[in-house]
Amino acid sequence: MGHHILVRYNTLIWAVIIFFYFSACSSKKGCIDPGSISYDPEAKVDDGSCTYPAYSLGPTIITQLASQFAPNSALKYKDLRTWTIIDKQDEKKIYSIDMVTGNQKEEIEVPGISGVNFEALSASATHFFIGDIGNNDGSRMDLKIYMVPKPAVYNPVNTASFEVIEYIYPEQTDFRKNTNTNYNAEALLYFNGYLYVFTKNHGDKKTYLYEIPAQPGSYEARLRGIFDSKGLITDADISPSGNKVVLAGQNKDSGKTFLWILKDFNGSAFFSGKKFLVETGAITTLGQLEGVSFYDDNIVFMSNEKNSTVDANLYYLDITSVQ
Repeated sequence: MGHHILVRYNTLIWAVIIFFYFSACSSKKGCIDPGSISYDPEAKVDDGSCTYPAYSLGPTIITQLASQFAPNSALKYKDLRTWTIIDKQDEKKIYSIDMVTGNQKEEIEVPGISGVNFEALSASATHFFIGDIGNNDGSRMDLKIYMVPKPAVYNPVNTASFEVIEYIYPEQTDFRKNTNTNYNAEALLYFNGYLYVFTKNHGDKKTYLYEIPAQPGSYEARLRGIFDSKGLITDADISPSGNKVVLAGQNKDSGKTFLWILKDFNGSAFFSGKKFLVETGAITTLGQLEGVSFYDDNIVFMSNEKNSTVDANLYYLDITSVQ
């Protein structure tokens, strides 16, 4: 009898040891991103330790922007023009910028819209998409993207109609005012019939990638990925080839601005491939980045909004070396 009790006891001990061993393995912390240079294939829980190849590249000023563009909030290079929007209440226009003078070159007025917080701009072959998606305190329940057909011919003054794409973040359940919300957003890009929103998380300083059909209607945005951007993402664009994504942002704790370059991703899973951090300068000298857009696969345009130390400027940056 004693022998059988001992066997059962030993079996129980081994079962407990195996249980705790596999529990420890299943909860091991580390970098879980295969695209990171510090990836731990045995880690199951992300601990924020992921690191990526880093570059330091200083952008060059193309031109100082006219005073009307001091509160610019996005950039999009399309149809051989650089377009922007202005973040002010009841805004109704898209503007192109004269690259020599920094003044307004053309405008597209969209009667009937009334911007609450214009923060993003993207474009397909046929439409512009204005992201009225700013949500600084997390309380908005009326997030919209305006779908504006491109004029057949650009004139100094154009007028266009619009359709509306409404969406919600299904993961957001609390709409009380909270300046540490993870559901603010300023970055938007169009790709293969869908719009992709990158959130500007004041809480965890990460960015969530959401997918929305680029068609009029009301949608629950689909969460496609989470990336520890280590700062606030303020704009995004995809290269003409569709092979690179750029995210612009800043970290107010460190006082630095940055770009993330994403490459070798699968389809629209933009966080699935390689990631490169490009440090672009201090906020005090470069300003708070608000816009970024590809000119071609290796050149990006950037813009900042005016603050107490820096005028609003348009910049270019060569990212050929980022690989």
